[in-house]
Amino acid sequence: MGNYPEAAFKLILIILCISGLLYANSSSERTFSITRPPVEKDIVEETLIDLQAPKERVSSLNRWIRSASGVTQVDPMLLVCLLHTESRFRKEAVSEKGYRGEAQTKRFSEFSSVNILEGAEILRDKLSLSKGDMFEALARYKGGKDKEEARKQAREVLKLYKIQLERRGLWNRQ
Repeated sequence: MGNYPEAAFKLILIILCISGLLYANSSSERTFSITRPPVEKDIVEETLIDLQAPKERVSSLNRWIRSASGVTQVDPMLLVCLLHTESRFRKEAVSEKGYRGEAQTKRFSEFSSVNILEGAEILRDKLSLSKGDMFEALARYKGGKDKEEARKQAREVLKLYKIQLERRGLWNRQ
């Protein structure tokens, strides 16, 4: 019975992820609601390619990031930049502290879609706690808003985010 809570948690995350995929593929897709309106071209896929995500995973990563964004309402471009800095999109990545997966979270699943959703939910919660302040939320995600290393890593994500938006002509919409 000791694994019951973990198994239940994984099942809930999988259900949320599947519902997010259904939502993200519906005609009412609203995946860019936090920072900007949707755009016509697939900037998430372009950004994954630009940031050298493994070619064989670009399509799947794009779907999973859009799904997680649909569930959490966190900007998918911000998620792409966060995942790049956390793991370079590698499922097998493990941090010095033992965090695992693409989003480098405490909870790890064999399913990348669940790992990405977990990271998006954590970031959403950090954004809420930080009253929408992206820098503070990212610093909290990276280890603590008052820790210099976490603040440095948060600046790295925001710099990458700005560069990617500028490359796609979207920075002025901020």
